[in-house]
Amino acid sequence: MNKYNLEKGILYFNIFALIYFAFLALLSYYPVEMTLFNVIAQIITIPLLLFLIFTFGYCIYRFIKKEKRKAIILSFVLSFTSISFLVILTIIQMN
Repeated sequence: MNKYNLEKGILYFNIFALIYFAFLALLSYYPVEMTLFNVIAQIITIPLLLFLIFTFGYCIYRFIKKEKRKAIILSFVLSFTSISFLVILTIIQMN
């Protein structure tokens, strides 16, 4: 697999992660009381969080190597947005 396909795949997963976490944020205000749904959500959430951390590091690594393609920049922005969104939402819900 060449790195352009990898970067496009990372970009699509970042879009999915942002939509998924926005959906979970909405559900945190209107909780769903189905055990199966909660189990599936937890199974998806943990790998997506790890993926966001990986993507953020991967994009920074590509920036250091002076590779600034459109997919890398968009992936960086989306992963940074998702991480910031999750941190802000966590802080808001703690209060």
